[in-house]
Amino acid sequence: MEGGNKGFMGYLLSAGALHIKDNVLIDDDWAEVEWKIKGDRDYPNQNLSWSFRIGAKFHDHPDITDVYYVSARRSRLDFEAEASSVLHNSAFEYKFLFDQKHRSAVQHTFYAEKKFPQKGKKYAFTLGVGVIYDKDRKYTGALDDRDGDSYSVIIRPNIEF
Repeated sequence: MEGGNKGFMGYLLSAGALHIKDNVLIDDDWAEVEWKIKGDRDYPNQNLSWSFRIGAKFHDHPDITDVYYVSARRSRLDFEAEASSVLHNSAFEYKFLFDQKHRSAVQHTFYAEKKFPQKGKKYAFTLGVGVIYDKDRKYTGALDDRDGDSYSVIIRPNIEF
């Protein structure tokens, strides 16, 4: 069976001058630093990828909360497994953001995906569902326009090849 295993570890530094909230650009000099470890197993009939991330995002705008975050992701596609197999043909991702100052939750994101490999083909239809739970402390001051916590539902159909 041809294929290979790969692992990577690295750091990422990002910066910008604008922030998007409710489809509106806000002046905000921000910086983000992240440490990530990821792995891939690529074989002709199956793929497995995973990653773990830890990071921090800093905002110059006083009404946008500075956060730390942790994240984990796993995705597997197996063309030889039964289509009903949950472990062999699925993906998930979880991300947790928390306030740097108070160490309290700011956002939880959970996403799960079921993959439906097509027999004799090298692609799969996927259907993902998830939820984003935003606490009311993500924004303060003039940017705080919510009466409390909020939920968003994610529905993501896709084709993976």
